[in-house]
Amino acid sequence: MPCDGAVIELHPSVGRNRLILHINGVTSTPDKQQRDIQALQRMAPDAHVRGVHNASSDWQSDVLESILGRSELWQYQQPTPAAEQRLANYSRLLQHLLNQPDLPPDADLRDYLPQAATGAGLLDGELLRQLPFINQLTWPDWLKYFYGDYPAGASCATLRLAYELAQGIHAGVPILVAAHSQGLIITALATYILTHFFGDYTRWQEQIFILGYGPVILLEELPPGLRGQTILIQDRHDLVAEAFSNMRYTDFWNVLQTQVWRTIQRLHQLPQLARPDSHHSAGYYLGLLDTPASRRAGELMQYFVSQEWHCSPVIQRFRGIRFILEDLVPGGALALRN
Repeated sequence: MPCDGAVIELHPSVGRNRLILHINGVTSTPDKQQRDIQALQRMAPDAHVRGVHNASSDWQSDVLESILGRSELWQYQQPTPAAEQRLANYSRLLQHLLNQPDLPPDADLRDYLPQAATGAGLLDGELLRQLPFINQLTWPDWLKYFYGDYPAGASCATLRLAYELAQGIHAGVPILVAAHSQGLIITALATYILTHFFGDYTRWQEQIFILGYGPVILLEELPPGLRGQTILIQDRHDLVAEAFSNMRYTDFWNVLQTQVWRTIQRLHQLPQLARPDSHHSAGYYLGLLDTPASRRAGELMQYFVSQEWHCSPVIQRFRGIRFILEDLVPGGALALRN
């Protein structure tokens, strides 16, 4: 069983001049990740496709982890000394990984970061429900308790993605990150780590492009230099993406506590949204379901995945946009949201 942050690829020895990194979302097994990578490889046969595996324990834990990861992103919208210190700590972890000779694809990053303290690492809703102190913790307390020195929200997958991006940047190849659901939170966190890591050097952002599908963050939550390098695709009936898109950070800490507590109280309802045939599933967006709507979504994904983003004038016109897949006319329609 691949560990959190393991790299999955179809053709490890194949070197091509374009790299696609796929980061999966909630409740995705290694088999599903392999399926998704195969679909992307068919869409872009000229690219080298690798998957950074975001391991899942269960749907409820993934949702709670997503909320905490999203909340960490909010901290970087209005940077504080504490947020800057967190990014500095992550940068040191990334530098430690980059100092290692080529990390094996199946590496458990915790074995390569002996100086990094791990937290509880357990987002069990039933346990949280029984802990009276949870609702009284401060933001730093939350992160320290659950994650230790790792980024909130699938910590090893976040660091591994940052590592893979840094390696691709060093190699000088254009990189498309295809991120589903929680994978887009992980992508945003990884790119914030890289933003701090590279400091005043910003040209690395010219090599990175992001295609988020079933997005659970807003464009403005990405680092400023990458918002115009990103396209998001969301189905109008994707209830998970819609719910997360409506979460704003006007009163950050109260919003976080409220969302986490509501999630804990409604754990029994969450699996209804995790069906493999839901409008939020990766299979739906990748065109793997036998429905006209899924096929339409897959065709759109294929168009974007098959293009070379750094030199396509059509892609340049669409970057910085969220596509909404509507169902208002026969055959479906598209809406654009800046």
